[in-house]
Amino acid sequence: MADEYYKTLEVGKNASADEIKKSYRNLARKYHPDLNQDDPKAKEKFQKLQEAYDVLGNPEKRKQYDQFGSAFEQMGAGGFQWSNMGGQGGYGGQGGRAEFDLNEILRNMMGGGAANFEAGESPFGTGARRRQRRPPVPSKGSDLEHEITVPFSTAILSGSCEISVQRPGNSPERVTIKIPVGIDDGKKIRLREQGNPSPMPGGKPGDLILTVKVAPHSHFRRQGDQLYVSVPVTLQEAVQGAKIEIPSPKGMVSVTVPPGSTSGTKLRLKGCGIQKPGGATDLFAELVVALPKKWSEHDRKLIEQLDTQYNEPPRKQLTW
Repeated sequence: MADEYYKTLEVGKNASADEIKKSYRNLARKYHPDLNQDDPKAKEKFQKLQEAYDVLGNPEKRKQYDQFGSAFEQMGAGGFQWSNMGGQGGYGGQGGRAEFDLNEILRNMMGGGAANFEAGESPFGTGARRRQRRPPVPSKGSDLEHEITVPFSTAILSGSCEISVQRPGNSPERVTIKIPVGIDDGKKIRLREQGNPSPMPGGKPGDLILTVKVAPHSHFRRQGDQLYVSVPVTLQEAVQGAKIEIPSPKGMVSVTVPPGSTSGTKLRLKGCGIQKPGGATDLFAELVVALPKKWSEHDRKLIEQLDTQYNEPPRKQLTW
């Protein structure tokens, strides 16, 4: 089958030379043994990539591979070509003669294209020199990991913060981090190529990975994508009802307190929660009846009168 090398490089048989080269580079980075030390098959995959690109990356070899398929290697992997000379007899039949590439034949004898010899050199004896056809793909630098704590409001509304990053051999550097809207506690932010430099020349730096911790708020809390806020109201506002204003990520909003409200009553404010690009979530206002800390004797008597308004004990339904 003449498509094995194409499958190895994950390209079609009609792929251009640039497409083949691009796919080889991407796969070589992916399976390079230095970057996959925990994968015992990475070296084998990398060698197959090298073998496939050695053929498909060469126009003449690719042409013969497409023509002969699996017989390509038996015929020298491009070690000879047939050309019609128009003469009588010869080696190729129909008046053709065989033209052999000596360097190609020696290269196949010494490992099937893994090495190349300079003109005039002998591949045998102590004077033989082999040179690598392609340098190894430089390994990527290691990632840097940091933990940052942001205010609750910044996590909800978005914003930015600065951190100090210390890379090997360099002075501390200030890096500005953009906090996305609605990021949750424990989420990670990855900054590409902001990590440690590569140990090899030409290699890309690693990434900077930030774990975000969200500081608690005195009145607001979050459950999933919904926001909750504790709203203190007076006894009069709870008993008689009222219109009050409360803060939200959308700004100050008006809320109607129903008459006879008690602590724990929840009021839903649609679209006043996290202002995400795909749509805002809801805000739930939880009412808390706030009582005065000091009471006069007159006040106490009024409370005693109010207590007679209970038709049944308030904790009658409270069970384990």
